Amino acid sequence: MKFNEDIFIVSAARSPIADFGGSFRSLSAVNLAVPIVQGVLSKVNMAPEQVGKVILGNTLSPLDPNIARCVATTSGIPPTTPAFSI
Repeated sequence: MKFNEDIFIVSAARSPIADFGGSFRSLSAVNLAVPIVQGVLSKVNMAPEQVGKVILGNTLSPLDPNIARCVATTSGIPPTTPAFSI
């Protein structure tokens, strides 16, 4: 099977680590992830409109049903860009 599109991973990042119920307890998963996504976009000098797909992983189920969609749109990535959580 041959795909008709090139795939590029331009950067990756993660949140800092803290104890459960520790220093990040007042932040939602979305509020913790948005600055990370915005930082990656800034680091690689990429406009949100240039993002082709957002794949975001998390270990605990957040309150939002699709954290990747919430983080992507809150980060300024157009709502037409596919986004899913793993």
